[in-house]
Amino acid sequence: MGLRNRWNYSGYPYFITTTVVEWAKVFKSKAYFDILCESLLFCKDKYICKLLAYCLMPNHIHLVLWPDQSAAISAFMRDFKKFTSVQIRKALEQEG
Repeated sequence: MGLRNRWNYSGYPYFITTTVVEWAKVFKSKAYFDILCESLLFCKDKYICKLLAYCLMPNHIHLVLWPDQSAAISAFMRDFKKFTSVQIRKALEQEG
């Protein structure tokens, strides 16, 4: 993943968009959306962020986050993506 347009201004809201590789429609079922929501809530609490808005689509998501002064968006996104991808991979393996 590239590092384009990445800033770190503490105490301001961020609009974030992240996509699935090659725009694959991974989030097709409620179970996958539940994984996304659980991961968002976990990271929101861990990094002391306010989740002002979100939009979940089959191949990408939009977030508006307002982190605490000490929170780093890059760490939030790293943990969010890692946890989400591991959980979805497990779910896919269980489905066969």
